Order: sequence, then structure tokens, then C-alpha cells
Amino acid sequence: AQAQMAWHDRWFASAGVRAERIDGATPNAQRSLLPMLGAAHVRDLGDVVLKLRGAFGTGIRPARSLVRTSSWMGQGQFAALTALDPERQSGTEFGADVVFGRSALHMTRFDQRATGLIQPVASVVTTVSGGGRPARAMNFQLQNVGAITNRGWEFEATTRVSSLSVAATVALVDSRVARVASGYRGELRVGDRMLDVPSNTISVSAAWARGRWTFTSTAIRAADWIGYDRSAVGTVLSTGDEPVRSLEGTSLRSFWLRYPGVTRWRAGAQYRLRDGFALVAGGENLLNVQTGVPDNATVIAGRTLTFGIRTVF
Repeated sequence: AQAQMAWHDRWFASAGVRAERIDGATPNAQRSLLPMLGAAHVRDLGDVVLKLRGAFGTGIRPARSLVRTSSWMGQGQFAALTALDPERQSGTEFGADVVFGRSALHMTRFDQRATGLIQPVASVVTTVSGGGRPARAMNFQLQNVGAITNRGWEFEATTRVSSLSVAATVALVDSRVARVASGYRGELRVGDRMLDVPSNTISVSAAWARGRWTFTSTAIRAADWIGYDRSAVGTVLSTGDEPVRSLEGTSLRSFWLRYPGVTRWRAGAQYRLRDGFALVAGGENLLNVQTGVPDNATVIAGRTLTFGIRTVF
């Protein structure tokens, strides 16, 4: 249910609540009421439109939806999810939007708190290979970490000049552990940065269209995150020189690594033919960056070029 109100076309407010029932993730059904509040003020300052806004909201994600996205070392098995609560996130955001001519600036400050965040907690098991030799492997149990705070800023600028459109975004995020859940056996502690969360992300995109031609290009850079030194972990697993406990609990902190960042660039072109047909060409990962994201052991697809004909019918 949601209600909206406007006054003199300058003040706007909205409030609502969403009821959710989750079945299957745990033995018993989970029910949640998720509130939402929002307010905005709009003013015309000559040729400039200024909008001030604020909002509060709550959202959840059931544990079962995380199984498909949870991955660490790309191996091992996950324990059952019967004891996991859904992730719940609530918080506020405040921002301002300025529109002038064909250009716009957007700024948002967010302050959120997530509880029940789920992380795969590792343990080492020893098995016997086909040749009769002992081999180590990782086993995982998904556990609720506790509470996480996400604070930061988001900036966006867009403009259009003739046939050219340009947009740029900057996101600055500080994601840290605020509280550790009882029973959590992983390596995270209060005050730690959350793993695999870049502290800053920058993107720039441009599009040019004239006549039958359209060209697009986007560059994205994610930088400064803490992740696992998967290369070192793999070495320990394969050689067996280190004790098992070195890959469990707080000992895993010694395998944390700070990653400087990576830049990805893609571009495309299209030429419209008659009768709904178009010639298309595109390129992904044009800088041919294959390592360094999300860690130092993963190799991703290199530069990829595609050519074809597109039609709509």
C-alpha cells in the first residue's frame, strides 16, 4: 500500500508499506513489513530547476536467493540454509538534483545498515584422491555475519550537445562491519571493511547519433577493495605445507589482499538499414584486462569483438 501527496506543485511526500512472506528458505515461513517514506521540494530558479529530496526505506533478500551468487575459491560445498535469516537493509538517503537546459547534476548521500548479511565461512577438509593420496579441499557453511554499515556518496552528471550525449557517475562507499553475530566463525571483526566492495567506482559513457549512425562507448573503473589472495590460498591447498588452521577462522585474515582496481571499456556502433534491419558491431573489454578482478587467480574473457545484423519484427 502506498499514498502520495503534493502541495502547490512544490512539496511532495509519499509513504507506504509492503508485506512479504518468504517460503522455502527456512523450515518456517518468514513474514516482514517493509516501510517506505519519502519527501521532496522542487523550486524553479529562473532557467534552473532545483530539487531537494530525502527517503527512508527497508528491504530484504531471502537466504535461498544467495546460493546462486555465493562463490569463494570456486569449489567446495555449501551447508544447508535452514538456520539463516534473510538479509535486511534499512537506511536513509538525502540528495539534490539540478537541471538546467540539457544538463543535469545529481548528488546523493546514503547511510544504510544491513543485518543478517550472509558470508560463506570456510573450513578445510582432507579427502583421498583417486591415486590414494590425501588432498585438501575447501568446505563452506553460509553464516549470518551480523550488522554492516554502508555509507557514502553518489554523483551523476549528464549533458547533451547536438547529437552527442555524455554521462558520468562517481560512487564513494565505505562498507564496514558494525556488529558480529553470535555463532559466527568467520574472520570478519567489528570495524573491518567488507570484502570485495570497491571504495570508489567511476564510469563515463557517451553516445553520438546522427542520421543512420549510432556510436556508443562506456568506460568503468572500480578501485580499492579488500579480497582474498586466492593465488596464495591455492598454493597452500595444493602443497599442504601450512597447517589446516591457517585457512580457517581469523587466520584467513593473513590471506587478505588490497586490490588497486581495474578499468573496463566497451564500445559499439550501429548503422540502420531499411525495413527494420541494422548492421551492428561491438567490442567488450577493449583494454584486454583479464586479471586483477575480482582477485589474482581468476582469468576473465579478454577482448571480444562482435559483428552482425539486427532486425525487429
